[in-house]
Amino acid sequence: MLMASVVDAILDFLEDGTWHYFVEMSSHFGLTEDHVREIVEFLARFGFADADFGGGRIRLNSLSLGFLRDP
Repeated sequence: MLMASVVDAILDFLEDGTWHYFVEMSSHFGLTEDHVREIVEFLARFGFADADFGGGRIRLNSLSLGFLRDP
């Protein structure tokens, strides 16, 4: 799976706006937790998501949710 496709799939997965754990995403997408962490770092660094690295979880922020939900 191409990286852009993975990121798109993860954004769709996170569109409910709730916290999701890295281990949950790893299992759902068949990725290692390290790969999930890299994607989470990217999303957080560029302001798409709130990440709790200590707790191993991520959620999309309100700006991203608004962008994804508005056609």
